[in-house]
Amino acid sequence: MGRKPKAKNEEYAIDAVKAQSKKKKKKKKVVKDEEYEMVADEAKKIKDKFSKKKMTREDEMAYLKFKNEEGKSSISNCEQHSKIVSRAEENQISKMYQVEFRQNVIPTHWKCSLCGQRSAVDSLGDLFGPYYIPAEHMSWPSFLGKKPGKNASLVDSVIDIWLHGDCALWAPNVHMKGNELTNLQEQLSVFWKQTCLICHTEGAAITLNNGKHVHFPCAQKSGYKMNSHFFSCEAK
Repeated sequence: MGRKPKAKNEEYAIDAVKAQSKKKKKKKKVVKDEEYEMVADEAKKIKDKFSKKKMTREDEMAYLKFKNEEGKSSISNCEQHSKIVSRAEENQISKMYQVEFRQNVIPTHWKCSLCGQRSAVDSLGDLFGPYYIPAEHMSWPSFLGKKPGKNASLVDSVIDIWLHGDCALWAPNVHMKGNELTNLQEQLSVFWKQTCLICHTEGAAITLNNGKHVHFPCAQKSGYKMNSHFFSCEAK
């Protein structure tokens, strides 16, 4: 009779060991299943990223799409085309608005380097810039500021240039390329020697049909005939 409790205790112990073993196996299986799911999920992401997807009609090319309600039609581009165009536009805008600030700058007054007016005067809008041109051997108008003394070294120095959009647009041989204005230094040296027929100050970029020169805002205020297609201007 004394051996039966001992046998039962042994059975209980064996059952406890088996139960604990089952729990460990189940826990390991759960961990393995979770790891497998994580690896499988990452593998799917990589596969989706690099595998070639089947192209539908909308993904292949632009096509004419009809609208039955209004009876109008429109051209729909593929999704990839729209993404490329959007990225190109963002890249171009980013380049245009990148401003280069330099250390060796002789600051000028915050005025248009052509008409001499400040930002947002009348309908001229904001000033664009700064653009930089070498200061050495350049003589700029007094409305932009005084030139450093004779003993001051201008080697490797530049001056900052600001322009109204319309003044730059009507300036001959000055063109926008990315965030730069081409031929700016050469043309400014010419414009700064030309006096406006109306206000009698330097920086007149527009040549009239009579050979005289005017600023853009001066010609506009005076009612001169301005052809925006050919950028020509005729005096009254």
